[in-house]
Amino acid sequence: MDITQTFKKSWGLLWRYRVLWFFGFWLALTTSNALWLGYTLDRNDNLPANNRIIISENQTWYFQGEGLTIDLTGPSGPAIRIEGLSPAQISQLEQEFNITNFWSIFIVAGVVFIVCCIIAIFLRYTSEASIIRMVDENERTDQKATVGTGLRLGWSRVAWRLFLIDLVIGLVVFLFFVALFAIALSPLLLIATESGIAIATGVLFTIVFLAFFVLLAFAASVVLSITTPVIRRACAVDGLGVVASLSQGFRLFWTRFDKVAITWLVWIGTRLVWTFLAIPIFFILTPVILFALLAGLAVGAIPALLTTGIASIFTGGFTPWIIGVIVTLPIFIVFVLAPVIFVNGLVAVFLSTLWTLAYREFRPVREAST
Repeated sequence: MDITQTFKKSWGLLWRYRVLWFFGFWLALTTSNALWLGYTLDRNDNLPANNRIIISENQTWYFQGEGLTIDLTGPSGPAIRIEGLSPAQISQLEQEFNITNFWSIFIVAGVVFIVCCIIAIFLRYTSEASIIRMVDENERTDQKATVGTGLRLGWSRVAWRLFLIDLVIGLVVFLFFVALFAIALSPLLLIATESGIAIATGVLFTIVFLAFFVLLAFAASVVLSITTPVIRRACAVDGLGVVASLSQGFRLFWTRFDKVAITWLVWIGTRLVWTFLAIPIFFILTPVILFALLAGLAVGAIPALLTTGIASIFTGGFTPWIIGVIVTLPIFIVFVLAPVIFVNGLVAVFLSTLWTLAYREFRPVREAST
């Protein structure tokens, strides 16, 4: 396998096969293949994190800023305390805000979050399946798919299997490291003996086991980072099931380690280069982002007003307006970040294409699809 030629071919295919851009946009929206600046630019780590939401006696959420406390444990319902405002002013604010509807807002926010997560999962795996299979089809037939064909390739059992693969890997890794972490802390049980030597031995072994735990976690993350793209392409390109894809991925990790590792290093290097390029590109896109901001406000105004009108039937005060903003916020964010998402989508398509073309080269010839 010539990784240089694979790199050039992936780059050329990115620009020739522009239908991939559509799916790359949605893939970039739902993954973290590149640097997201929307959060970091507005974030100031020097700000205190003294604003808080008191959930229960033993649970409090803190976030940046200070002077605001939302107490959900009060005997007469949720209460707000704002530094610098007198109780009379807060009482008037509560009446205008209709604090009794706080739980309505909280529930609506939770529902919106869950719906967004479901949509993100659908878009993420459908887009990934589409990109991988479209590139593979192009290599086999030299034909470029349309958006409709890409949707059919993505909305298939392959997308569902890709989701199951990530779910299985996530569950196995989680259970394995929970068990390993428990074992690492087990020497602390010697403290119960109240023996000085036993306590010292328990602490020493715990430190050693925790160090081993950290090293093993790092090694496992590297191995999964290398093998997961191979496993996904075993599923999408060769049409293998979940277990067979996992087996194929780890088998190629051992039998084609040099080729898989080289592809991974190029993949990592490209991501690092993009991390540095993303900052100047973001500033270049600033005028486009400002235009997208205005477009987001215009497009989001209609569903926001509609939601506010419906909510006003059931609640009063500022609550309907807040609900309208919450429901419309995801749409607004997508519009505002659309230019950045689009560029990230190009990177996502290139990286996915690189792995797909490389996989077609380093998989065993007898397992290649005809």
